[in-house]
Amino acid sequence: MINYVIFFLLASCYSTFVFHTPDYLSGSSLTIIPLKLGIPAFYKIYGNLFLVDSYNCETNYYGLNETFLVFLYPTDCNITDIAVKSYQAGTPLIMLADDYKLTLSKKIGAAPIPDNFPSITIIAFTDDIYNLVCNMPVVSGSYIYDITKYNGFYIDIILGGYHDEDKDLIDNFSNLYANYSIDPINVSFNFNYNKNVNESSDCINYHDTNYCTQGINEYTGHEVLSNLLLIASYYSTLPKNYEGFLVFLNYLSVYYNKCYTNYTFSCNTEVLLSSYTSNIDFLNYDLLTSAYSEVYNREYFNINYYYFPWDKYLEQGYCLAFNTPDSKCPLCSLDCSNSMLEDNYCHPQCNNTSCGYQNLQCLQVYPGCYSFMLKDGICNGACYESSKNSNCVDFVEADTQLPKSQSFSIRVYVPLIIVFGSIIILFFIIFICAIVRKRRTQASRRLDSGNLKKPLDVQKFDRDMKILGEAICPIDLEEFKDNDDVVITPCKHIFHPECLKEWIEKAENIQKGCPICKNPLNDLEISNRI
Repeated sequence: MINYVIFFLLASCYSTFVFHTPDYLSGSSLTIIPLKLGIPAFYKIYGNLFLVDSYNCETNYYGLNETFLVFLYPTDCNITDIAVKSYQAGTPLIMLADDYKLTLSKKIGAAPIPDNFPSITIIAFTDDIYNLVCNMPVVSGSYIYDITKYNGFYIDIILGGYHDEDKDLIDNFSNLYANYSIDPINVSFNFNYNKNVNESSDCINYHDTNYCTQGINEYTGHEVLSNLLLIASYYSTLPKNYEGFLVFLNYLSVYYNKCYTNYTFSCNTEVLLSSYTSNIDFLNYDLLTSAYSEVYNREYFNINYYYFPWDKYLEQGYCLAFNTPDSKCPLCSLDCSNSMLEDNYCHPQCNNTSCGYQNLQCLQVYPGCYSFMLKDGICNGACYESSKNSNCVDFVEADTQLPKSQSFSIRVYVPLIIVFGSIIILFFIIFICAIVRKRRTQASRRLDSGNLKKPLDVQKFDRDMKILGEAICPIDLEEFKDNDDVVITPCKHIFHPECLKEWIEKAENIQKGCPICKNPLNDLEISNRI
């Protein structure tokens, strides 16, 4: 099997995209970053990948049922607008390409969730799958956010310091704590910060290290972080039992209600001194050293040591974290138990939207072959029995493993097929070459007769140009510098003028296609105008 790219992700989450087609990718996984926007995919969702040009942020035609939309670096786009229109069109999943610095994920994680954000799953990934999607007629897969299951339950609550978001986090956890038997020994509180080499009004300097966070309104990051430190310090003084835990949750409720828009340190201390303690000598700066350094979100949960950013779905996350869920846990559908969702069988009572269509089991035709794979026009190895008599296109790599039941037939018939196939291919090549020579002659005559071509103007390169891919000429592999002469094709790929001109003149293809995506360029002529 040809080598495929395994895409990198932070180890703090357990979220997986699995390829089903084409065959040479089948079973390989694209591990991604779940974002706090939208809803988690607790049950598998499936679809075909559809690549979207993100540079114009257009959303008027996106979205189809059983289609995953892949947006390439939509840093300047309105993600909410994209999500709303995609959701209305029936799309179950949006995939956003991010850079290795997680620029887009951090931007989304630092922003509040819009009230009108739809119930759609939205994720990010860190590597380029442009060629993978473009070079194949169909790439399909399934996605799930899978919580590691234990006999017990552990939760880490990480506060970001912003009262509106932290209050939602604590309110949802308090409701969970009131309804289920959660041992306080399995709960911990912590907070987020950013390290910064430069000291500022947004930082606390402790032992020559700057612990910082972003300010809000007229309040500095120092004030925001000081309140977080006071909360963590007070928590560290309380006994880790039910009584101590209830006191702490009550304190947070009073604090967020009284100081919702007030980030002064004095507002927090007034709450503590009024009902909870006689002094605040317990302020412990050592807790800064054990706090979390923000990655791509400010406030979130860790459930069973895995990242979980959806506070509104905390109960579902709690129930799915157990090998044997609590009897109080709600069912996704009447008579569909949690054990039914976890086994490898199709249960009719679980085969509905609320239960995620039974983890794809009800769509399975053969092991590894699902009904949506029969509609993609590709001869899939897993769907061999269904596709061998159909008019499908075979994109299986030469060393792709077919099911064992087919191995005997392959050993018997492949040598005969190779011999007769080689003879047919030889005559076919001779025939095609004759046709190509004829068409080249005809094309040359048409061009010589004076047909006009569209000019492709030479431009001066700058970093703000809207292009696909990196700022490197794909032909000579040299990086573009400011004010370099460049041309941009209608398919948004960028080249040195002389490189593309030479490519077009020497191209064997009568279509004279783009070197990257094969988009026809035979009606274009490089102009000398700048």
